Amino acid sequence: MLKKKMKKVVAKKGAYKFNRDGVTNSLLQKWLSCRVAARHSLDGIRHDLYKPKTQLGSFFHALLEKWYTLKQEGAKCFDRQVFDAFAASERDKIIESGGDLQKFEALLASAYGLFMEYVPFHKKSDAKKDWGGLEEVFDVKWNGYRLRGRIDGWYKDITGKLCLFETKTKSRISEDTIKTSLLFDSQNLFYITAMEVITGERINEVCYNVVRSPSLRQKQTETQEDYYVRIREDIAKRPEHYFKRFPVQYTQRQKKVYQQDLMLKLHEFDEWCAGNRPTYRSECSCSRGWECTYLNLCATGCMESYNMNGILFGELQD
Repeated sequence: MLKKKMKKVVAKKGAYKFNRDGVTNSLLQKWLSCRVAARHSLDGIRHDLYKPKTQLGSFFHALLEKWYTLKQEGAKCFDRQVFDAFAASERDKIIESGGDLQKFEALLASAYGLFMEYVPFHKKSDAKKDWGGLEEVFDVKWNGYRLRGRIDGWYKDITGKLCLFETKTKSRISEDTIKTSLLFDSQNLFYITAMEVITGERINEVCYNVVRSPSLRQKQTETQEDYYVRIREDIAKRPEHYFKRFPVQYTQRQKKVYQQDLMLKLHEFDEWCAGNRPTYRSECSCSRGWECTYLNLCATGCMESYNMNGILFGELQD
């Protein structure tokens, strides 16, 4: 319903035009966090090291997408050969780029162990959902602005109510914090805003699907297969520890407040793209829990290990 073929556009300095190319939630959040990082991203500056799927969440999402595609084609189980082909393809890219192969293999074992226990754990509840789409791209006009993104999933529950589905992998899960912070979650509300335009239906709920990252570490003498088996055994013993879902309800007022704020942010972003707002570094974004892609570039001004061939909105590409 939503997905259509996206043209891969290589970003070049000055090539991005807000009115023409639109905005994703991730781009808007990057700009809100640090305008220098957003400028680098829009100029197409990317790190040379291949990183598209060097994170657990990326692997897990990819496996889920393959599984749902196979299910739609009538498959009853996930064939190990499908996984091996996927792993081989990604492994070749890591080797070619000089990436950390050991880290790649460990992440892959964790993702596969999680996936193989996740599917049977949620089988009954997922069977009650009338799935409308999974991993689909959207592109919609809203109040004169072009909103774009890729949504994990959407479905109708047993009452016929339309709900969105968002999957996240997390190393720590604080249920009280999640329930509170999700009421302001920009991604959920951005997707709700777009999907209400597309479907013409009111959407008040998002199923926030959380998968806990395994804390087990691979032993020095342990083979990749043994490591995978050990992870899977631990998950099988306590699946409730690894898999949690939070139904998040949004009132009309909460959505209205978010959309009023979104209009202000989009207006300021438009002004910045036109050169009418300054570009400055937000130092607080340099020292968060993860390393910014552009940390070395900002610190040294050196383009070594960077290139100018980045794809605009790479997350929307197949």
